[in-house]
Amino acid sequence: MVFPIAVAAGRDAGPAERRTASDLAARLRLPLLGEGATANLLIIPENGYFSLLEPATRTRLAVDYTPEERRRYRASAGRDPLVRAVGAGPRRVVDATAGLGRDAVHLAWAGRRIVAIERDPVVATLLEGVLGRAVRSGALEPGTVELVPGDAAVVLCSLRPRPEVVYLDPMFPMKRRSSSAARKEMRLLRLLVGAGPDAHELFEAARETATERVVVKRPDDAPPLVPHPTMSYSGKLVRYDVYRTARAS
Repeated sequence: MVFPIAVAAGRDAGPAERRTASDLAARLRLPLLGEGATANLLIIPENGYFSLLEPATRTRLAVDYTPEERRRYRASAGRDPLVRAVGAGPRRVVDATAGLGRDAVHLAWAGRRIVAIERDPVVATLLEGVLGRAVRSGALEPGTVELVPGDAAVVLCSLRPRPEVVYLDPMFPMKRRSSSAARKEMRLLRLLVGAGPDAHELFEAARETATERVVVKRPDDAPPLVPHPTMSYSGKLVRYDVYRTARAS
């Protein structure tokens, strides 16, 4: 039998990791891979977090943030166009399309307090493991990233107090110049979640929620998601369009 997505214990898993795999499969209501079965995509608990494996290509994705990576990033955080787009100060930022948390963690390293919303339950579980491991390793301060599973268009309306900034990263095709790691992460996430939520609907919810600005990530050569951003900050392959909200004017 071939499953689209399944959970499996690692090849050298001990009894504890096998129990973790079984519990995870029950929690996510996914099949636990048994003998004679295969899957297009596997979730594998290992070393306190979860990895994604595409057996057909042997492509594995395991996101892990380290204290050393944090130190390197903080040395240059002031030049990060995302940090500049979000704005200065210890503001509260909602990452409404959190995925595996790369941007949320970078913003937390830059001194922002983050609410990370993820609508897909499998990705939210993976992100929970990533953040927990980062806290345990010292790569992330406890409480700087709060994970909220759910539909961002619904969650945004219920947030109190309202955040100063809402950040959106709608899925878009990765360029050939992107790193192989970034392309691999995006491809496996697309296999896992399929098409994302309607970006325009989510933008309207974000604009109703943010007290200062909405920041939207776009390919550097793509038109704005919504016309007439207030300002833009460009990186090597992407840019961040900033829309000031009515509350900020």
